[in-house]
Amino acid sequence: MEKPTCEVMQDLLPSYCDGVTCDSVSEMLREHLEGCMRCRCKYQEIKLQREQELREEISKGQKFKEKLKGLRYYMIGIVIGFLVPIVCLALWLLYIFML
Repeated sequence: MEKPTCEVMQDLLPSYCDGVTCDSVSEMLREHLEGCMRCRCKYQEIKLQREQELREEISKGQKFKEKLKGLRYYMIGIVIGFLVPIVCLALWLLYIFML
């Protein structure tokens, strides 16, 4: 079998970084990366890009949690805003009918 070119290896690198290549392809890539500086640099670049994307996703998740927390306080305020007048009205009506 012919040895795959760097272009083929670089096409496989994103899948390898995501961990979705089969064992034989992963082994072939590891061996190639040991001997090829150009592909090793491309691999590091893809890995750094994936890590940055992961950090951004985590950051978005934290921002979303903060929005939900703010929404929770907003909803509690709405419920209290509706309940206070209703309770006051009920107490006033009880007072009036008890007289």
